[in-house]
This record gives sequence, C-alpha cells and structure tokens, in this order.
Amino acid sequence: MDSSVLSRWLEIVKSIFPDYVEITSSPIGKAVLIQIRWDSAMTADRANEVETGVDILFTRELYEDYSELNAHRQATWDARIRKLVADKHGALDTDHDALGESPSPVEHWVISPRSML
Repeated sequence: MDSSVLSRWLEIVKSIFPDYVEITSSPIGKAVLIQIRWDSAMTADRANEVETGVDILFTRELYEDYSELNAHRQATWDARIRKLVADKHGALDTDHDALGESPSPVEHWVISPRSML
C-alpha cells in the first residue's frame, strides 16, 4: 500500500471524528483497516460505559482503482469518501447500555469502489 494513499484516507477520517478519539490504521496487503475508539473519560456523562468503536475497511479493490485515477478523479473520490464517512458518523448511535467491563460494541463500515457510485 502506498503510504500517501493511507495518509490521505487517515486525514479524511481524522477530519470527521473528534480530536479525543484514538485512531489507528493497519494495512492488510492492499487494503487498510482504520479503527476508531472513544475514550469514555472524555465524555463525563458516560464515564462508566465504554463507547462504540468503528472499524472502517478500505478494500483492496478501492485502493487499486483509486491508485489508477488521475489527481482530479482522486480528489472527487476523496470528497465521496469524506461524505460517506461523515454521513455514517452522523448516524452513529453511541448511546448504548454496555458497562465498562463489557466488550466495546464495534460498528463495521466497508468502503469499496461500489461506494463511489
């Protein structure tokens, strides 16, 4: 995986989520998994509960198609990725009843070339 593509996708995700979340990435061949986890200590009203996590998989097919695009088309796809992640983030329901000793619930989002249509 080209590190500039990974950096670009990480910046998109970081621009949408709050500063206090933990964001990590794990390249998986030509795919990448970006994981977002909230620190419950940052949200006083939920101090005894774990927050919902999000795993975003950017597929190998997305990477391969994206890599073949010119800079203008990549910028168009970047805007679509940003909108898709922002829409999903806006619909994210972090209000659940899992206590701190329970496993953190995780949402799984997949971004593929079909997401760009």
